[in-house]
Amino acid sequence: MRKIKIAYGGYVILLTVPILLCVFPLKSTLAAKQGLEVWVQGVVPSLFPFTVLSRLLVSSVNINRIPAVRYMAGVLGLSPAGMGVVATSMLSGYPTGARLTASLKDEGYISADEAEDIACASSFCSPAFAISYVAGGLLGNSLYSIPMLISHYVSMLLYIILFVKKDRKNTVLDNSIIPIKRGPLGKRLLDAVNYGCTSTLAVGGYIVLFYVFCTLIRVEGCPLFNNVILAVSEISMGARAVSELPVELGIKISVLTACISWGGACVIMQSTGFMLASGISCRKFIWAKIMQAFLAGTLAYVICLIFI
Repeated sequence: MRKIKIAYGGYVILLTVPILLCVFPLKSTLAAKQGLEVWVQGVVPSLFPFTVLSRLLVSSVNINRIPAVRYMAGVLGLSPAGMGVVATSMLSGYPTGARLTASLKDEGYISADEAEDIACASSFCSPAFAISYVAGGLLGNSLYSIPMLISHYVSMLLYIILFVKKDRKNTVLDNSIIPIKRGPLGKRLLDAVNYGCTSTLAVGGYIVLFYVFCTLIRVEGCPLFNNVILAVSEISMGARAVSELPVELGIKISVLTACISWGGACVIMQSTGFMLASGISCRKFIWAKIMQAFLAGTLAYVICLIFI
């Protein structure tokens, strides 16, 4: 019964949005233009180069065979393949972790049980996005990304230590080293550029879509409600809204850290899409994102109280 109600709610949204687009065509068009401006001016310069370079690195280096990665896998109770996904996602950002987790589960490198935990433990914001767009672009100083990223990564480490299972008997650690096929450098670079283009365009599409949706449901005279909707819905819009709040810097950095750790409904929809396609439950993933956002925001505030 609960699933039926949720499905009906989704159908209502799918029917309501096109109607609103027809009723408010000018408003939706302007919102789409604003979303494109945010994407072109802020997201593309910070996201595209780093996505290409991180993809090239991943395709050139077998992260699972790096001694430090294998050591951390043993310490944290993960398989080398799972730890490789975590390390790769730390470089590439959303939704790389969910996509790689689904792929490894389908290919049998990790168990279905571990896949749930790896999807939660490998959900990271791109460091380039935090450094270039959030700290450098919105706050005017890229050094403000230091407390953000420290809190972002430490909160995930705490989650892994506290909530990831350590006693899996069905995870074959010795056979979970993922082989990679290195082609010529030119081919790897071409693949990396194609991947960067596809990923950046996909992010742009989500930004425009959510920008239009949030604009259509905006309530005049309720800035708090509108900002909360932006922060919950899409990471770049939410970060921009938070950066414009008239609050002290420590609180602003704390809330921004919570926003990039949460990722927004946009990121969660992308991630859960990969997971559901591979039969991975998403319930634990949603709670992990909420927990990570709370822990990261709290840690960032404490760091700002001490150092800023």
